Amino acid sequence: MPRLSLFMPGLRPVGAAAAPAALARLLARADWQPAPQTLPRMLLTQLGLAADAALPIGPLCALHDLALTSVDAGWCRADPVHLRADPRLVLLLAPGQGEVAVEEAAAAVAALNAQLPECEWRVGRSPERWYVRAPDLEHSSPYGPAWLSGRSVTPFISRAPSARRWRGLFNDAQMVLHALPLNELRAARGLTALNALWLWGSDGAPAAGPRPAVAAAIGNDVLLAGAAQTAGVAWTPAAGAAELLTRLEREDLLLMLDAPWGAALPDAPLMTLETFAHELLPALWRALGRNGFEAIELFGETACGRLRPGGRWRFWRRATALAPGDCHDLPELP
Repeated sequence: MPRLSLFMPGLRPVGAAAAPAALARLLARADWQPAPQTLPRMLLTQLGLAADAALPIGPLCALHDLALTSVDAGWCRADPVHLRADPRLVLLLAPGQGEVAVEEAAAAVAALNAQLPECEWRVGRSPERWYVRAPDLEHSSPYGPAWLSGRSVTPFISRAPSARRWRGLFNDAQMVLHALPLNELRAARGLTALNALWLWGSDGAPAAGPRPAVAAAIGNDVLLAGAAQTAGVAWTPAAGAAELLTRLEREDLLLMLDAPWGAALPDAPLMTLETFAHELLPALWRALGRNGFEAIELFGETACGRLRPGGRWRFWRRATALAPGDCHDLPELP
């Protein structure tokens, strides 16, 4: 019986933003239990990839972003950032979408390839996403600049011997970027310098796990796109309500909201939680239980839930311990 697996990055215990009325009703009437894994690991599991060991964010993103034909475990995200030092700490500041020009990214990556030729450097589909192919890079953070922006970077730099290569490349890249003329031009426009790279997401290659739990994946996220390609699952960045309901008559679907790891296609629409609540959820609510569509499975940061047709009539359930929030929030970290 077809079902919808709905991934909601940023869904956490109450304390976040209030949910739209339709979404609050869905959350209140579903049955919940603690999440068995982190959200990215649950995503890989749903797509039929083993997620109990490696979390290969970099290689999977690179597969889609660089239009590769197969996954290469040597690729790591190397996104440009601004490091600002004061007497007590070093802050990492991530550029916002549109704050890095295509020409700036191309010039910086050309300089990295020229001055650090032992690695291969490339720009992804968005000028804020860069990559490095460094097969001997054993250590990198699972958190990208969007999660770390505004934080001290020091706690996220490992001092373990296995991270020596990571630290060396991190420092070498800073020296290359610091001298680039484009940073003087950025300063003249009131923009922060791109004076460092954050190397992250390198954790081996994905391994085959159980059979995919869904037939297709929908969502404009680069990690989702790469993981779906690896798993042999059909992927599309977006779908309207009519298309979604038609497909749910015959197959299990995965729908991912927002784009925590970056938009797979920067010019394509992005399904935010608010857009989903107003444009898709009312139709899904009415269709649940018809034409074989039997359940909405919910995946949040800390909990998983399920709503079956009969659950819609739990009128006495008016509140839930969960609400939407920032998908890049890391409250448990320094």
